Formats: sequence, C-alpha cells, structure tokens
Amino acid sequence: MYMKIAVVMNLDWPLKRYHKLFAGIKDYADNNTNWTISWDPYPEIKLKKSPEYYAGIIGRCEYETIETAHKINVPIVNTWYSNLSPGLNSVFPDYFRAGVLAAEAMSKKGYTNFVSINYKGGSAAKQFLRGVKSILKVRKHSHNQYLIPRDLEKNKAKWEAFHNDFSHWVKDWELPVAIITAVSDLEPKISALCNENDIQIPENAVLISSDNDPAYCEGFSPTVSSVNIDYFDVGYQAAKLLDRKIQNEQIEEDNLFIEPTGIVYRESTCHLAIADNIVRDAITFIADNYHRNIQIDDVVRNFQISRRSLEKRFKETVGHTIHEEISRLRIETMKLLLLQTEKSLKVLSRDAGYSNENHMRRAFKLATGMLPKEFRDTHRLH
Repeated sequence: MYMKIAVVMNLDWPLKRYHKLFAGIKDYADNNTNWTISWDPYPEIKLKKSPEYYAGIIGRCEYETIETAHKINVPIVNTWYSNLSPGLNSVFPDYFRAGVLAAEAMSKKGYTNFVSINYKGGSAAKQFLRGVKSILKVRKHSHNQYLIPRDLEKNKAKWEAFHNDFSHWVKDWELPVAIITAVSDLEPKISALCNENDIQIPENAVLISSDNDPAYCEGFSPTVSSVNIDYFDVGYQAAKLLDRKIQNEQIEEDNLFIEPTGIVYRESTCHLAIADNIVRDAITFIADNYHRNIQIDDVVRNFQISRRSLEKRFKETVGHTIHEEISRLRIETMKLLLLQTEKSLKVLSRDAGYSNENHMRRAFKLATGMLPKEFRDTHRLH
C-alpha cells in the first residue's frame, strides 16, 4: 500500500536549490520507501478536510502547514531555513560553514580587504555572513557590509537607489577587494555595477558566492566562483529523517546541517592579491601544474631562490606551506571529480595529480575524514 507524501516547494522556479532538493527527496523515496510523492505547496488544505490524506510532509514549510501538521500529528520535516520553529525537525545546508569556506579561500589568495553584499532579512544569509566574519576577525581583515532590499527588480525607486548607493560604496573600498555574497542571483547585479563603476573583475576585485547555481554562476561573464551547497543531500537526508518519523523512531536532534562539498573556482577569482611577486608566481605555477604530480622541488626550480627561502616567504605571505597549497588544490579537484564524474578512483587520482591511488586515498581521508567512495556516496549529484 502506497503512502502519499506532500512535498512543499517552489518547483516552478528554475533554481538549483529547489530542483536538486526535490531530486534528493525523490531518490530516497524511490529506492527506500513505498511513498507516492505529491507536489503540494498548501497541504494543509487537504489535511483540514481529511487528516489522513498525507502520511507525511516535507520541504519548505510555511507556519500554517507546520501548525496544521502538529495539530493532527502528521510527521513533518522542514528544509526552509527561515522557519526555525522549536521542536520542528529540519534539515538545512550549513550556511555558516559555507561562509567560512568563501572567506578562507579569498584570504588564501592574498586578499585582506573584504566586502559583503546580501539581501536584508535572509536567515541563511545571516548565517553565511557569520561564517565570513569569523574568518575575517581572526585574520584581522577589513570588512564593509551592505544589505539591500530583496525586491529590487520589482520597484523602480529601490533599483535606482541601489545603483546610487553602490556608486558611493565603492569610494570606500580599498582595492584589490574580495566581494562575497550569500546567494548566486546577486552575482550579475554586483558584476554589472562593478563594471559601471570601473572596478574590473577579476583584475582588481574578485567575486565569490554561495549556492553554485549554474544559471547565475555560468550564465554571465566573467563566470563566478561559488561554494557548492549539496542540496541533493539535504533533500535525501530530509526524506530519510521523515521516513524515520513515519516509522515512529525517536528523533532527538531538531536540526541536521549538511556541509558544503567545496568551492567551484571560475573566472571571477582567478587573480591573486599578493604583493610578493615570487610567492604570487609560485602560487600561479602550482595552480597551473598541480595536476601533473609536481613536488616542492619542481616549484623551487622556477625561481632564483633557495628552497628554504621560498618556503619561508610562502608561509609568511599566505599562511600555509607550499606542500599544503598543492594538497589543497588536489583535494578540491578530487571532490569535484568524484561528484561530477563516474570515473574510477585510479583515473581520478591521475587527473588530480597524485602519484598513485593509495596516496590519494590517504591524503583524501586525512583532509576530509572520509574515503573517496564514501564522499561520493554521501554527496551524490544526480
């Protein structure tokens, strides 16, 4: 006998965060349950008429939906970060960690001046900004923060005010600057206004976001780097949690947070803000050649300087060693290759620059706490 499950989501919006979330829910349901999935943005309407119509509710749940479900004891799992109701079981992306990753990545590229631009009132954006600030405070980097109305395109006066405000903001920026935003749909607005105000991306400003929505990250020029949020796994884990609730399992935790899988680097962050020419050239050489199984001596051979001196200058300038820089790039590459391809680990090890598969396995486990296959299975992209 099949059970009807209501999925509450804006599937008419062509955004990754909705469609990947739905795909994760459906994947769990198809392979583990006898559910019939029903897309219903207002399940409370049917439940008020027939309390047994749905066996469970999952998705971006409004307060009325939550209240109705609780009243008639229908299991419900929320995936909308703006609704943090006490006692409500929810599964969310770890937006705080996403902010940490974005700020760390730009700091490692040598940027010390930061700007964050986000919509007002967004709960997810607030957590993302907390993550950004946690890094900037420790590194003692400068930071200018700006909040803008969400309905810019629908209000001519607000749109004009945003353009005028942006022109004033840039006068306070010390270039080069790293611009960080929590949502992908702000990227084209920021990029266009930077261009209007003679700030060139990536020449004297880099831009990085969260979400990694291809429509925004790859649909404009320059393409934009972004933290990759694993919305598929958010949906999958939310469905798994709902299944446990339907089976009357005891659920102790209210909220489950899914970590981002890493950063997808694109054109908007390809420049480095490093004053030391030798260190900057060394980082560029590593970025261009890490996949060729280079070692530290291969980097040193390109410069008229001893290995000891280069390693010392490198560590003082960017805060980590040459070896750590090579390892970081290989690990980030492995993460993306594991999620985006079905190639064997032997082939992926070679493509990421490792000398052999065993070496890759050890390095990946040390860096992520997971073996490569476990990482691929946990963060599946369908």
